[in-house]
Amino acid sequence: MLVDRDKALPIYHQMAEDLRRNITSGKLAGMLPAENQLSESYKVGRNTTRNCLKKLESEGLIYRINGKGAFVSPGVDKKIRNLLVVVDRLGSGPYESLHSLIAGAAAACHDVGAQVQLILITQLEKSIELVKYDDRFQSAILFLFSHILTDDIVAVAEKSGMPFLISGVPEYQKYNYLDIDNRYAMRQVVDRLFELGHRRFGVAAWHDDPVGHFKQRIDAVNERLKELGVSIPPELKIMRGGKLLSDGQSSDDSFVEAFFRKGCQPPTAIVCVSDPLARLSLQYLRRHGFRVPQDISVTGFDDHESCRFLEPPLSAVHVDYFQMGKTAAEMLLEMLDDFSLRRCQKLCECDLIVRESIGPAPKHPVRSLNI
Repeated sequence: MLVDRDKALPIYHQMAEDLRRNITSGKLAGMLPAENQLSESYKVGRNTTRNCLKKLESEGLIYRINGKGAFVSPGVDKKIRNLLVVVDRLGSGPYESLHSLIAGAAAACHDVGAQVQLILITQLEKSIELVKYDDRFQSAILFLFSHILTDDIVAVAEKSGMPFLISGVPEYQKYNYLDIDNRYAMRQVVDRLFELGHRRFGVAAWHDDPVGHFKQRIDAVNERLKELGVSIPPELKIMRGGKLLSDGQSSDDSFVEAFFRKGCQPPTAIVCVSDPLARLSLQYLRRHGFRVPQDISVTGFDDHESCRFLEPPLSAVHVDYFQMGKTAAEMLLEMLDDFSLRRCQKLCECDLIVRESIGPAPKHPVRSLNI
């Protein structure tokens, strides 16, 4: 393995992680290669190799005998790294991306010979009891976009003494954390529409905001528009009534009418905080004879597979949930063997995928409907 010198993680940490992977998977047992052999293999200096071995020794993975070399500690190669992947639902629902997150986490574990244990959030305390004192396992806890996470549940994870990481719940960013960079994403959306001449923006969001992502997206739109000298009139900030539907396939697009109330100048671009809202917006506009994007542009968020097949194909912020799940698991597996107790926090930048649903602002904006 060649270390990545552009990576923020110190080189000796990267080297230790690779050796640890080989030890825990059983590929490396007994006596380790000599220091000069390891240095040559990883293309690093002798001091880096020594720091790597000191780290592995401090973690109890190896022991050294003067004049003989370094050896894998007895039984270490048989210990299984185990991730308790915690979710609040296992069935279908509006958060279909959960399946991709789980698949990504499982892929990361498979790559290093670790084990995944998928549990419901209500099973966390009992699951911790089962693995905490089991010498066969080296366990950690991964919360994946859990919408019912509470301080009490986080306290259970803290009390366990196991490393844990929270993915996708903004109010818990003070812990080890991974999430979407909603601010970066929505600024891209605003900038692209602004470049196309749009100055009158509408925003569509859900009343039900389980983890605070929608508020982050709205705030980011407002922030960027303010920087550009544009503001969103209160009447163009539309909240979809009721809770987010379980299948995301509602045909009720009546919330879009609010953009076209009598006496209200409609927007030239509708920014939606989710793909289902964007789909409903396209549906309403098509039914009432508006052309997209000639009359009004529309954007979504998540870029689910169906976005490419809408009429017209939807421009949306693309979130790679598989990669997010994989990154979250990789971060936690790294923490599992890192005794430095450093805080690991990361926001994933997501890019706008431009399709036919956005275009130049119309020279003559559409008029309000007689509603």
